Amino acid sequence: MVYLDNNQHFLYTERMKYIIFALLALLISGCSDKTSIAALSNRIDNIHTKLLKVSNTVTMNKSNIEQLVSTDRKNNKKFQGILIRLKNEELTTDKLKKAANSPKLPNFRIIPVSHLKFGIAKKKKIAATVNKKVMYRNALDLFKKGKYDSSIILFKRFIQQNPKSSLADNAQFWIAQNFLQQSRLKEAVKALNILLTTYKKLPERRGGKADVALYQLYRIYIKLNQAGKAINSLRELVSIFPKNKYSRKIVKSLLGGRR
Repeated sequence: MVYLDNNQHFLYTERMKYIIFALLALLISGCSDKTSIAALSNRIDNIHTKLLKVSNTVTMNKSNIEQLVSTDRKNNKKFQGILIRLKNEELTTDKLKKAANSPKLPNFRIIPVSHLKFGIAKKKKIAATVNKKVMYRNALDLFKKGKYDSSIILFKRFIQQNPKSSLADNAQFWIAQNFLQQSRLKEAVKALNILLTTYKKLPERRGGKADVALYQLYRIYIKLNQAGKAINSLRELVSIFPKNKYSRKIVKSLLGGRR
């Protein structure tokens, strides 16, 4: 394919015009015979074909040029965007340099990211501890107000959400007390046994409820006429807490003293 610029195309077209004009003039004057006329006709056809090819070439070149111009405009916009970003980054860098040279910076303390994470975790832990104590206190308040079923539900929720809390055994103890207040003795026995089998057997003076739980089991089993279980509870209480006030209380009652 032959590519012509605009000047070449113009000269070529003008030349063709003159040739065609000369051929027409010969035809009109009658100076040519049939053979010459046929040759001229073929030549005109050839010239016409070439003109069409040239015209098509010019059209294609024009389309290619338009595409190149469009692409160049897009690239130019992208380039301008890159220049703007670079300029903004240079301005930011200059501001940072000025800040670094500021006399106020020596008084500025940079806190490591690890310390920030630790601080956030510590705040969450404190908030969780506060929430635990609030839930426990609310459940205990419900017990004191005589709202036993609501108190049981809240104490159970406390244990479910905080199974390793130091107050979990106490919460289990108060569940049993809610049952006792409603004379639901079998459920109270079950709650007290859960306390003794699940948590450490600590006395009241050490923050636990194991001694009072064993004492209550002994009393409940007596009411339920379950002497064997009552004796087992007494034996466990005296063996684990021999000098405990609840042990002395039962021994005194067995010897004929006041309960």
